[in-house]
Amino acid sequence: MFSSFFSTGPSPEPAEIELLPLRNGVVDQGPSTIDLLVRILPPKLAHKPKRPPLNLCLVLDRSGSMAGAKLQGMLQAAHGVVDNLTSQDYLSVVVFDDHVKTIIPSQLVRNAASLHRILKGVEQGGSTALHAGWLEGATQAARKLDPGRLNRVLVLTDGEANVGVVEPDAICSDVNGAAQRGVSCTTLGFGDGYNEVLLRSMASSGNGNHYFVETPEQLSSIFNQELGGLVSTIAQQVRLSWETAGTVQVLTSLEKDEKGRLRLNDLMVGNPILLLLRLTVPGGKAPQATIRLEYQDLVTRSRQKQKGELRLPVLAREDWLKLPLNPLVQEELELWQAAEARAEATLALRQGENGRARKLIDDALDRIQQLPASGRTKLHQGQLEELQADISSNRFSVASKKAAMQSHSYSYSSSGGPDLTPEEIMRLLKEQGHLD
Repeated sequence: MFSSFFSTGPSPEPAEIELLPLRNGVVDQGPSTIDLLVRILPPKLAHKPKRPPLNLCLVLDRSGSMAGAKLQGMLQAAHGVVDNLTSQDYLSVVVFDDHVKTIIPSQLVRNAASLHRILKGVEQGGSTALHAGWLEGATQAARKLDPGRLNRVLVLTDGEANVGVVEPDAICSDVNGAAQRGVSCTTLGFGDGYNEVLLRSMASSGNGNHYFVETPEQLSSIFNQELGGLVSTIAQQVRLSWETAGTVQVLTSLEKDEKGRLRLNDLMVGNPILLLLRLTVPGGKAPQATIRLEYQDLVTRSRQKQKGELRLPVLAREDWLKLPLNPLVQEELELWQAAEARAEATLALRQGENGRARKLIDDALDRIQQLPASGRTKLHQGQLEELQADISSNRFSVASKKAAMQSHSYSYSSSGGPDLTPEEIMRLLKEQGHLD
């Protein structure tokens, strides 16, 4: 059982910002380009806290294609969510086909037996009103919106949006608007019939995860992984901005808020945020950049601000060329390029350009194999090898969905910590006192 609240105790140490350039200097003639890895270390806790309360809405597809094992697996996972919440958590459940129905309005989880009975009554229906289902879920979550809670909608579907609003841009615009107001969105695509580009875009716009669910048996594990990430969160509404005399390109794929600041993933226990910036600064001057971080600390319930400053020496070109390359930045640049290749491969596979997709994956794997064998490179190498095998077996739809999930996972995990399995999340939480 997940434990309930953050306990009182000493305030945590603030988050730290590390700025790691690819080369520790710039040339003295002409504009300089600096590939910069920004690493944000979460606040260090002086005690063992319990988690903040949740405000969770499950939006479940019960269309006709979900009949049988899919529907039963989905409901089993939903029952597991009920069992893992406490009387301090809000839960709502929305089901949709061509119509939308709120079967559990947002309420504190104080009568689990009653919630289980309602879930047992869910039956299959007709078409897929995805946008309307999400919208009702966001509405339910918004009714109990609280900056001291973790407010999220989980959308599970196995099909394309084919009723009501179906345009991806319109759907993602609405999802982004809800995220700006504090309600994030995680998407789960079931089987090989859903639109992976749409669901990944919804997750990106909603500052949430995106999962590919290949079999019903995976659902409980994925729901546990999502809950594990939520209960290990110690700061949210994380924003990053900068001041520099030059220009900044954000390499890691992230959304911006209404003030132009990057919206980063929530800060989780023990998980650093990693993101890549490419700065172009005027020549002949010592480059200066100030990176500013803001976040809502869930332990102290206060808004925190930190900053990091980049100061690099100006060198003659021959001396600059002698500077060693930072291996951590090199690794992250390659992982970013591999994620970009997988996003491009997703589109190629959806368009039937299977040979082009295979080449994108092969080239990315070749580059990853040249890196030192760290935990992150091993993980991404394994993912690329799995995509190779799927494409070789003509499992093009499955490969497309895995590539979309992996590409999003890089962007999301890089903006919120290492890629962890459900088992690793549970182990980390137990070690740090987050679980009873």
